[in-house]
Amino acid sequence: MTPVRTFPREPAPIHVSDEVLDDLRTRLALTRPPLDEGNEDWSYGVPASYLRELVAYWRDGYDWRKADRVAQREAPPSVPCHPPATFMERWRGRLGRG
Repeated sequence: MTPVRTFPREPAPIHVSDEVLDDLRTRLALTRPPLDEGNEDWSYGVPASYLRELVAYWRDGYDWRKADRVAQREAPPSVPCHPPATFMERWRGRLGRG
């Protein structure tokens, strides 16, 4: 089995530009939930009323700048590296194919 290597994390600032956030808010404002009469029990997907609340939260309530700060502060000190072949070997093994 290929050993897992750990590489030191290079500082990479996490920042979403105002332009990107403005675009996201615009697209969220234009979101139209599907008609779903009789779906109060979630029997065929997310009810439109819940979806409207969720979209409104992401558009107007979520603090994107706070999320940037938290991501900067809580970034892991190192990143484990699993070569693709090792990942596939483990995946096949979990499915009983390896």
